[in-house]
Amino acid sequence: MKIDTDPTLIKDSQEIHMDIDNLNETKYLLNWKNWKKYMVVLVVLLVIVGMGAYYIFHIPPPPQSAELVVHANVSGGSVYVDDEAVGETGPTVHNLTPDKHRIRVEKVDYEPFEIQITLVAGERQIVNAWLNSVNEPILPGVEEELGELLVNLNIPGGMLYIDGKPKGPIGDTPHTLSPGENEIRIEKVGYEPFRTRITSVAGERQVINAWLNPVSSRLIVRSNVSGATVYIDGEAVGPAGPEAYSLPVGRHQIRVKKKGYSPYETWITLTAGEKQRVVMARLEPVSSSQLIVKSNVSGAMVFIDGKLVGPASPKAHDLPLGKYRVRVEKEGYSPFKARIALTPREPLVINAQLYPVSPPPRPRQLPRLIVRSNVSGDIVSIDGKPVGPTGPEVHSLAVGKHRVRVEKKGYRSFATEIILTEGEKKTIYASLGPELPPPGCRNRSKGGGKEPKMITIPIGEFLMGSPENESGRYSDEDPQHLVRITKSFTLGITEVTFKDYDRFACATRRKLPDDGGWGRGKRPVINVDWNDAMEYAKWLSRETGKRYRLPSEVEWEYAARAGSTTRYFWGDDEKSICAYANGYDVSAKRAHKYFPRNNPPCDDRQANTAPVGSYRANPFGLSDMSGNVWEWTADCWHDNYRDAPADSAVWGRENRGNCSRRVIRGGAWHSQAADLRSADRSKLITGGAINSVGFRLAGDL
Repeated sequence: MKIDTDPTLIKDSQEIHMDIDNLNETKYLLNWKNWKKYMVVLVVLLVIVGMGAYYIFHIPPPPQSAELVVHANVSGGSVYVDDEAVGETGPTVHNLTPDKHRIRVEKVDYEPFEIQITLVAGERQIVNAWLNSVNEPILPGVEEELGELLVNLNIPGGMLYIDGKPKGPIGDTPHTLSPGENEIRIEKVGYEPFRTRITSVAGERQVINAWLNPVSSRLIVRSNVSGATVYIDGEAVGPAGPEAYSLPVGRHQIRVKKKGYSPYETWITLTAGEKQRVVMARLEPVSSSQLIVKSNVSGAMVFIDGKLVGPASPKAHDLPLGKYRVRVEKEGYSPFKARIALTPREPLVINAQLYPVSPPPRPRQLPRLIVRSNVSGDIVSIDGKPVGPTGPEVHSLAVGKHRVRVEKKGYRSFATEIILTEGEKKTIYASLGPELPPPGCRNRSKGGGKEPKMITIPIGEFLMGSPENESGRYSDEDPQHLVRITKSFTLGITEVTFKDYDRFACATRRKLPDDGGWGRGKRPVINVDWNDAMEYAKWLSRETGKRYRLPSEVEWEYAARAGSTTRYFWGDDEKSICAYANGYDVSAKRAHKYFPRNNPPCDDRQANTAPVGSYRANPFGLSDMSGNVWEWTADCWHDNYRDAPADSAVWGRENRGNCSRRVIRGGAWHSQAADLRSADRSKLITGGAINSVGFRLAGDL
């Protein structure tokens, strides 16, 4: 059909039947066919507006930043990121965009270090840069026709293999290479191995920056009840169910708990190559609990919710879970009352204290004491409590025995014990003479404390304790667990010597410790208890203005291992003990036949303690970390490492710690091979002073 578009002709067109004269705007708009067109247009507009709003309000968040820390083997190195200076090497954290970056470290008189890394959002990467001196001399013992290899590793404890042969733990010492192509492999338990091939040139040093990534496995924990919470290594990770948790290989504690059910607990060991492990936890409902009611008096009767259940005793009462009223009574005593709530847990124990209701005894006439002396400005202490100077003052005391002490600086103290009766008045005359130096100190100089030689121990992480397959291990070294050292500290290069300690003893007028006739001077001090070591650290801190202390057990083992994972810091060979440690060797066994134990198969010709520093140091530069004398630490004794700290903190009374005994580490001159291992630990009462225990100092930076 053809339509003429001339408006003057539309009115007369036969093909279009529209009443033009009667057509108006309102009628046209209200026509339902036109409304369909408007609705289509409106829907299109709404879609466009909605899409615009989505993109406006759903702008993707900016990329999360990543963290970078750059350390170096020398201080004062300048750090450049993508050719831009960002500061110096050290613990400073640099926030960078997640991407590839070129890292360069420079210092005058050193060859620059350069590496390209990829930073991941939300993660921290640590770069350990090694700067070689441009004037560095050739190491002794290295032949000119060989090349050298130096390895920088992101974690301590890696083992180096060259052409399939083990070369020992990775440290600061370079390794020799035969000229030509060499296969390099680095391994550590729980980490993916690092492999590469290099071409060595005679007389040249090559540096490899290796990165070990932890091996992980998947763990699924299911339960026979819903809503149970899963704890892995003491940390709540979520509900039991089909969800898989990624864990590093190694030993882990699995615990599943739900209120009203007995908890489920087990230990698993994930091995490298194990992709997935499923643990099925069966929880049994708890419907009752036990109540034990004891009393300080015999014959007291126990009532629960008003019902007599019997006398107070260690016997347990089985009761449904809920709230109860407990009453304990006996004639002639005030009753004991308590409200309790029994929950699914260990038996609840109540110790009811009953007190007699008889009238109090008549007041007694107290005895009186007067203390006088031949000097002024002194201090009187009665039963260990200072009460003021001597003079006419009357001290009212209880009937019985009392300890009286009179002291003044520069004078010998006066001490006595007296027994006072009711109503007695007694006067004591104390005679104080000039104080003499302790025996053995009269011909010694009165010099103060001297700063010991210390080494800075870097941050890092290591597996504390011993693996289950280590020869000679003990149960108190279990479970082996990962510990992170997040703050550097210092540690004495050697144990504290008699020369150091005698200066302290003379300055504080205390008795010199016995050397057993073995000699003093540079030999490690012995016959000092834990309190003596603590007092020495406090005194030296006051003398030098620096803070010294005993190391924690974690700090001690981390420093002793110095990156190693073997039985000893030098490896697993017992025949090498005499080169690194003073133990119970042939000479010691010959001199001390009363020790019925096996001796290491070597002879260092030292039957007792040896002068400190007589043996080879570990990779951190510390001497006598194995043998010579056991060393006091700050930690209270625990029978194993269950729930032990994951950092370098001192482990005190928490988790059943016994602080009357302190941890000693390192073994001594009379120790057999198993007791010289890096993981070996022992204990001694705090007041124990014996000829095989000494100490070394730690310090804070």
